[in-house]
Amino acid sequence: MRFPSPTKLAPNCSRWPLSALEKYEADRLGYQHESRPPDREIYLSDIQVAARYNVSRNSVWRWAREGAEVAA
Repeated sequence: MRFPSPTKLAPNCSRWPLSALEKYEADRLGYQHESRPPDREIYLSDIQVAARYNVSRNSVWRWAREGAEVAA
């Protein structure tokens, strides 16, 4: 399972869908993931994703760019 790529919401505005991060985490742990309805999607900034995994912003962007499979 690759680390999720961000979604471009506007020029200079990329965010990670929380559902994609939850699916990534569930897949890594071997759990079943329940999808979030599209109208209830929450988007996280790179700062919020970095805080979620206790890493730097650069690490989050590197994982997304390189398609890291063992992120976090």
